[in-house]
Amino acid sequence: MGSEQREATVVALGLVLVATVMMVYLFNEPNRRETFEQQKIDESARRGIDHYISFCLECHGEDGLATGRRGVPLNTPQNQTDDPIAWEQREREIRLTIERGGPTIMPAWAQSEGGALNDEQITDLVNLIHLGLWDEVVTTVIDRVGAIPTRPPLPTPSGETPTDPLAAEGLALSAELGCASCHSVDGIAGIGPTWQGLYMSDVALESGETVVADDDYIRESILDPGAKIHDGFTNAMPPFEGRVTDEQIDALIAYIATLTDE
Repeated sequence: MGSEQREATVVALGLVLVATVMMVYLFNEPNRRETFEQQKIDESARRGIDHYISFCLECHGEDGLATGRRGVPLNTPQNQTDDPIAWEQREREIRLTIERGGPTIMPAWAQSEGGALNDEQITDLVNLIHLGLWDEVVTTVIDRVGAIPTRPPLPTPSGETPTDPLAAEGLALSAELGCASCHSVDGIAGIGPTWQGLYMSDVALESGETVVADDDYIRESILDPGAKIHDGFTNAMPPFEGRVTDEQIDALIAYIATLTDE
């Protein structure tokens, strides 16, 4: 065999080898893409654990079952379905509920709706709910605080109704809105600052300023929570503009004013 023939044979074999490798690569490309996409979804869901603990745990529970809480269960077969068609529909429903809020006390969380979460953070939460990483949520909570925190009880009119009718109305409204999910009335800080002793107190802000928690401050904090953020707390509260009337805000302020340190 001459040198030219040998070279041609080597080139032909090389081309066959390259073609074979390309065929194998192209054949496996869908699996490679699927694996890559699944890895991204897994990473997103694990980022969602932090968002869930910060914004969702109080109402939906550390295990997603919402036992004894005001939220609906998220740890359900419907939310963890493997049926792509069923999940496509369910995903839209979950995302829309997070973005715009629910029919009762669920607030709107999307920044486009005045909430605290951007699109990526909402996607992280949707992926967490779908993958159902509830054991990891529980483990993360315990690792951070040593135990599953006990949610403060919601205030109820029975036994604690203020004598002032407007304040009594505010108490009932705070229970209806689920305010105690974030604001305690006994001095214990939660997701948000306690209401005990808040009225007319000096409030240190994230900006370094100090303001007095008077009627105007509380009203603004209800309507636009991000305007003046209490130092030591994140802006987790969604705005209630359009969800409560001026009269209802007056009632809430009257109730908060009764919650003195004494």
